[in-house]
Amino acid sequence: MSGITLSLLRALLNAFGAVVLGAPVGIKFWTVTAYWSLLMSLFTFVPAACVFGTSRVGWQNALSYSTYCTSSDVVDYMISVPSHGAVMGAWLGAWPMPLDWERPWQEWPICVTYGAIAGHLIGIIVSLILIVAQKRRVRVKAD
Repeated sequence: MSGITLSLLRALLNAFGAVVLGAPVGIKFWTVTAYWSLLMSLFTFVPAACVFGTSRVGWQNALSYSTYCTSSDVVDYMISVPSHGAVMGAWLGAWPMPLDWERPWQEWPICVTYGAIAGHLIGIIVSLILIVAQKRRVRVKAD
């Protein structure tokens, strides 16, 4: 299968997961849910697919939480931390949606999208910090 086909399938899986977890269903919301799921696919699936391809071990190493403590590979940090950050940011971005403030930014998927973008950016910064800390740890051990 081509990369575009797999990305679209992953986006479909993201959309299904969003609907199962409470995203609004209907013709009015279908397009924004599709856009959001494509964005989440871009943040989570596409970078790992570009780097690891079909390597099962690469996917397991990069997307497991044990990466943060045991990984010595810089690529694992660069793939897994922003992906986890996007997912956690989207999840945390959803908390103001059910509050009845009647604000336009509370509509689906605005909060979740901003949360995913912020989480991804924070994940990039954290991955850089982890890479620098890991490099320092290796230098100290070498000395």
